[in-house]
Amino acid sequence: MGEKILENKYQRTINERFFVDGYLTDPCVLLLHGSGAGCEHEWMVSMARRLAAQGLLVLRTNFAWMEKAVARGKPCPPPRADKLVLELELLVLEIGRPLVIVGKSLGGRIGSMLVAESASAASGYIRGTVCLGYPFHSQSKPEQWRTAHWPLVGVPMLVMQGESDPFGRRDEVEAHLGSGECGKNAHIQLQWWPDGDHDLLPRKRSGISGEGQLQACAQQIGDFVRALSV
Repeated sequence: MGEKILENKYQRTINERFFVDGYLTDPCVLLLHGSGAGCEHEWMVSMARRLAAQGLLVLRTNFAWMEKAVARGKPCPPPRADKLVLELELLVLEIGRPLVIVGKSLGGRIGSMLVAESASAASGYIRGTVCLGYPFHSQSKPEQWRTAHWPLVGVPMLVMQGESDPFGRRDEVEAHLGSGECGKNAHIQLQWWPDGDHDLLPRKRSGISGEGQLQACAQQIGDFVRALSV
């Protein structure tokens, strides 16, 4: 697949499947969307551009369920997480080169679940994963935490979380993790973003620059990926 990647092109595709930002020779990341919008959403496009500017090759695509939702023009709920994990495994195998998974919300959760499966056929390609706004729980069921697999994560994992994220605020997440319910894992690093929401953006009244926050986020991801020698 590698020879088909179009270098130095933005918004170009590979086999009408992957959107590409960056150079073939750069470290590769697979940028995954969340449950509410696909890979062509402005937030995803903006983050892809920011990451490419950090010297990364960024590949984006939609999960099959999202592709159908986009084609129909109406949202639909995602399938079970285990089905998405299998789909992600196949995507990584299709890319066929060392990479880091960078996932927004649901995408980050699915990425973390895949790297918790040591027997996965894709494990030889995945050097690490980044979760942008991890959905620790749903807004309607805050007592149901989605961290049971965290003790099994076997590669470096960076979780970037807004302090005010309704899917996991800083106070409740720190209390949950401190309880030891999901175990301690030296592979996992949790990084908090001041006043950030689920998109890592601060409220206007905070006086913090949203643009600056996202740029800093991209820089941190660039440093994280390069440190893994992808």
